[in-house]
Amino acid sequence: MFVRFLVNWVKDTLFGLSYLNEYSKEWDQELKELIQEYGDTATTDGFVVTLNDINVWIRHGYYYYGHKFSWSTEYRPSVLTMYKLRKLQERLDKNKEKEDEDTL
Repeated sequence: MFVRFLVNWVKDTLFGLSYLNEYSKEWDQELKELIQEYGDTATTDGFVVTLNDINVWIRHGYYYYGHKFSWSTEYRPSVLTMYKLRKLQERLDKNKEKEDEDTL
């Protein structure tokens, strides 16, 4: 699974050269902690994952992936943290699909 993620990351970012935002060690650490602490209660609308009232962007390829969704934040997490976020997103999507099936 990580290999597929990495291939998509390389394709979307040209080996990390086309990021819109620079890396932030502080944001990377905060996002890792949010995923670990609030991953079980996270929600998604397909555009953001919400972790403890903090919205994290998950659309438009990996060049903007993992960005804190606010007008003033301009930083990105590490590739490994993006992968953790992607795994959380996949789990949330799977749970949503199951909930949708159960309501039919």
